[in-house]
Amino acid sequence: MSTRDMLIIMNSEREIVAAQVQQTDADDGEYAAFIFPANDAHSLYRVQDVPEDICALTDPAAFEMALGEHVKSGRAKITQTSMNEVREALRSQRASSE
Repeated sequence: MSTRDMLIIMNSEREIVAAQVQQTDADDGEYAAFIFPANDAHSLYRVQDVPEDICALTDPAAFEMALGEHVKSGRAKITQTSMNEVREALRSQRASSE
């Protein structure tokens, strides 16, 4: 099963309020976009190994439900991160591809 990594933002009630599939080396594009917490009550997390079929969902309600179930399932690998860590990872990825 193919997987992707995602960034998610959770509010103080641990509800997902934003999600973004992370870019990979295989993604074509010169620009990168990021989500980031809008206030101090929100936290940024990296979720590893999200099944590709969840990432490919185009219906917002289905995506929200599937991602929420995956995150709460105990199978998800979730680590809290920061914008600085995300930026540094992107810089390292770009430097290694040059």
